[in-house]
Amino acid sequence: MITGGIVLASCLVLWNLTYRFQLDGLDRDMLRIAQANLQRVYGRSHWERLDESLSFQAKDDESALSFRIWMQLRGRYGYVSSAWPEALDPTEQFRNWDALQESMDAPPLPDKGQPIASENPALAVVASSFSDEYVDGARWRLGMFDNYYGSLAIAVDIDSFDARMDGLKRRYYWVAPLALLFAFSGAWLVASRSLKPVKDLTAAVEGLSAQGLDQRLEEDVQEKEFRRLVRIYNDMLARLETSFEQARRFSADASHELKTPLARLQMELEVAHKEAKTGSKEQATYSNILDELRRLNGIVEKLTLLSLSDAGRLQLGLEEISLNEMLANVVEDCNALTGGERIHLRAEAECVVPADPVLLEQAVQNLCGNALRYGWEDGTVEVSLARGRDGKCRLRVANEGPAIPKEEWERIFDRFYRRDAHHRSRQQGAGLGLSLTREIIKAHGGELALLRSDGDWTVFEVVL
Repeated sequence: MITGGIVLASCLVLWNLTYRFQLDGLDRDMLRIAQANLQRVYGRSHWERLDESLSFQAKDDESALSFRIWMQLRGRYGYVSSAWPEALDPTEQFRNWDALQESMDAPPLPDKGQPIASENPALAVVASSFSDEYVDGARWRLGMFDNYYGSLAIAVDIDSFDARMDGLKRRYYWVAPLALLFAFSGAWLVASRSLKPVKDLTAAVEGLSAQGLDQRLEEDVQEKEFRRLVRIYNDMLARLETSFEQARRFSADASHELKTPLARLQMELEVAHKEAKTGSKEQATYSNILDELRRLNGIVEKLTLLSLSDAGRLQLGLEEISLNEMLANVVEDCNALTGGERIHLRAEAECVVPADPVLLEQAVQNLCGNALRYGWEDGTVEVSLARGRDGKCRLRVANEGPAIPKEEWERIFDRFYRRDAHHRSRQQGAGLGLSLTREIIKAHGGELALLRSDGDWTVFEVVL
């Protein structure tokens, strides 16, 4: 828009300058006619021939302007073109010049019949003026000139001049859109070329993920400022990649190193638990330690899966599975663990998807487990399965329970995040279930989101 405005303003300024230049050219033409014909004091016949010559030229060339003359020789005679506009009278200006020049010494008259030379100089135009005059609704350009012995007025109908300029204006109307087109095209090309590094950087930032920290932008851009910006971005990525790799490697190594001692410890405790006297204090202690150990094993297993997901190495054994059958098994298991019928399944469509049955079932169990754990103790859990208009399968897990504040809807997917001290003391979760579930769903090309939590129902949806 700014470029277009500049081009249009430039066209207007250029047109005004062109019109002014052409009008100045018209004044110069009148001055040349005056200079050529005021070099001598000519008789009436000379002005008649000049008038005929100017009229003939206008008739012969339609594009030529029509000049009309008024000649006043002081004290002797005058001549007026037959086509001179009657209401246009320059005599008042001529009288002013006569009064002014009476007090001045006039140059000598050149010798008749002798060529113009230094010893026989031509008369000069010593006074001139140009003005626009409006007569009977018409505009005239009037030029008046004086050489001490006579005054000459030349009039040109500006309407004919404007008619000739209208043709030039029409050409401007054709050129202006082309100029705008070239200006917009040039601006677009320059802007596109100049902003390409910014677009590349924007696309790189938008597509930045934990798996893409090894990608770098080309630094051989022409603009020095952008080259420095790209270099800083690449350096930042290198630092992030190093830090993330160290954290991921620590998580993976720690999980791996913990598995063996934890497994051995669990085996020893299970043996000790069996050998302890039934109902004894030692057996109760071993049982509590085993529960905590199994929970710790679960955390290690989840950390291992998360570290694999972060590194992009989470392997999926894909096969066609029925979500209906999987949900039926999960619901049956959860109801068996709770000793009741708290979870109800409603399947509105048959859904078969390519998935890793073990990982996907784990993700669904996490959702159902959270629904039981964080809902009201006597509340129900609704599990529904339907197919959306886009053909995707939509699995929803809803539970009756306390509301989750709106500002925490995204934070609940963070690792090790648990909402409050009440839940931490009452429940045995580690804050990894939802984050691991989301990573598993993402690995399957799906999405997990919290749709509702208003104090009546809390609803999570999985789209596959």
